[in-house]
Amino acid sequence: MSRFHSVDRNTIGLGLHRADGFARGVVTETDVSRTLKNEGRKQMSILRTIAFGAALALGASATAIAADVDPAAIEAASTPAQHQALATQYRDQAAEASQHAAHHKAMGQRYLGDKYKLYAEHCEKLEQLYSAQAKEYEALAALHETMAK
Repeated sequence: MSRFHSVDRNTIGLGLHRADGFARGVVTETDVSRTLKNEGRKQMSILRTIAFGAALALGASATAIAADVDPAAIEAASTPAQHQALATQYRDQAAEASQHAAHHKAMGQRYLGDKYKLYAEHCEKLEQLYSAQAKEYEALAALHETMAK
């Protein structure tokens, strides 16, 4: 028996060959291709599972999302109580955006290494966007609190 002997050009010379010419333990390009495809399918399955879980988590928290401020309420606000109510709504939205920012920051820290660099960048970008959104809502809340005085 010889070791590291190629059977044909589609064979990666790994494994042992019997004297009768039949390969035993030989890895072909087709085998490698199948293995890579299966690994890709496994990774996609894992990503789909993560995405599905995230969608479920977001769907479950959808009832906890702060209600958008009614444009008619903004236009009609003329009393301190009405402006204070708007400020409270904006503070609720700021708190929600801050929670999303913290969530994405924590998630991004789980993606370590070059293999997950794009995922970490995605989470970092969302964290920055939610943090900016929280600041904007806080600024609107402060404006309405000033108008409530």
